[in-house]
Amino acid sequence: MRVLIAVVLWLGLAVGLGSGLSGCVFSPDLGDGTLRCGPDGACPHGLTCRSDGRCARAASGADLAGADLAGADLAGGCVATTCAASNASCGALSDGCGATLSCGSCTAPAQCGGAGVANVCGCTPITCGAAGITCGVLADGCGNTLACGGCDLPATCGGGGVPGHCGCTPKACAAGTDCGTAPDGCGGTASCGSVCTGNRVCGGGGANVCAKGSCTPTSCAAAGKNCGLISDGCAQAISCGTCAAGTSCGAQIANVCG
Repeated sequence: MRVLIAVVLWLGLAVGLGSGLSGCVFSPDLGDGTLRCGPDGACPHGLTCRSDGRCARAASGADLAGADLAGADLAGGCVATTCAASNASCGALSDGCGATLSCGSCTAPAQCGGAGVANVCGCTPITCGAAGITCGVLADGCGNTLACGGCDLPATCGGGGVPGHCGCTPKACAAGTDCGTAPDGCGGTASCGSVCTGNRVCGGGGANVCAKGSCTPTSCAAAGKNCGLISDGCAQAISCGTCAAGTSCGAQIANVCG
């Protein structure tokens, strides 16, 4: 109603007084945000078309002093945010005023949001457990390597045929053997054949080989061994014992604690 009265008064004065007011400027107070903008955002002198389609007085420098302008609607305009103001270092970001900002890219292996923070470069390393790895080394995906543990001999990392897991693949008897038992390399024994027939003895032609002659078995002490299974040189695999805590059988020398 105030706007209507003010416009009527202005028109009446302009028509009724004609050129008698040619030296005067009539500036009615149309308020703030109560008058809709005209075509192409036109507003009376001193007013600016706001984003909501209404005319408003432009904010003065004093009005803006110390104000947080990010996303504010001032005199019909929109103050856009920036990548720096939003602590964004990568990716696309809305400026709050309908536009999209490009905040940059990341250097591999970092990815945008890779550490769980949107628009920030980062990388979340994988762990041995998450990768299902129990031994050996693992690339964590972020430029570093992890030590996932070791194995107790005779097992080795991947030795059972599964990478990243401790295991041991038993060995068969050597080619040409035909009797007795021999160490399988994994703490057990392998059967190399049946009992020798005729006048042949097992070991007569070498360990686990049937041949005429004789064979004198060796001992762990004579062979300089103190752990694990060894061949007695004739027909059997013999046990040389176990190692004390803190040492491992074959750590440096086969069948020797170290």
